[in-house]
Amino acid sequence: MEAMGTPVRLLELYCGIGGCSMAMGEAAVTVAAVDVNRLAASVYERNLPTKVTIADLRAVESSRLANWEADLWWMSPPCQPFTRRGKRLDDEDPRSQSLLRLLPRIEEVRPTHLGMENVVGFQGSRTHGRLVDALDRAGYSVREQTLCPHGLGWPNRRERYYLIASRRPLRPSMPPAAIEMRGLRSLVDPAADRDARLK
Repeated sequence: MEAMGTPVRLLELYCGIGGCSMAMGEAAVTVAAVDVNRLAASVYERNLPTKVTIADLRAVESSRLANWEADLWWMSPPCQPFTRRGKRLDDEDPRSQSLLRLLPRIEEVRPTHLGMENVVGFQGSRTHGRLVDALDRAGYSVREQTLCPHGLGWPNRRERYYLIASRRPLRPSMPPAAIEMRGLRSLVDPAADRDARLK
């Protein structure tokens, strides 16, 4: 995204326990992490150096978002309005309101890059349409894809929707590399496994 070796300034919205910060590692400097869930925030702060801002994103103003001067906004908004087993209330679900309130703020602040993940049911929803329209109005190039950890070699089937958007041209998609499947045993700490058997 940025010049080679220059960490991306990351704003993690709906930060949860810090999946994006952990995944990006030294490629990013987390300038702020925001969530409404105090329990998730306590896990985040136990594992990462950034203090979580406890805030309802429906009420966070554009000026505050801009003051963090982030290159990349990463969002993992609530998925319950779009899940297969849920009521699929979409933009009528109160849990969608924070994302919908962020759309005009995205258009006002216009971070260089934006990324998002959600359940597959998000794609094609009314909320999805409103997000894509807002990004188009703000001049973003957008790429969307569904990915499953199993397809990337991990022993887990959990397909997710991903969106990346940039005010710079996006590079062409690369063909997938050959994937080596990992077994579950390769991910288990042998010491922890031994300790569990001794109990």
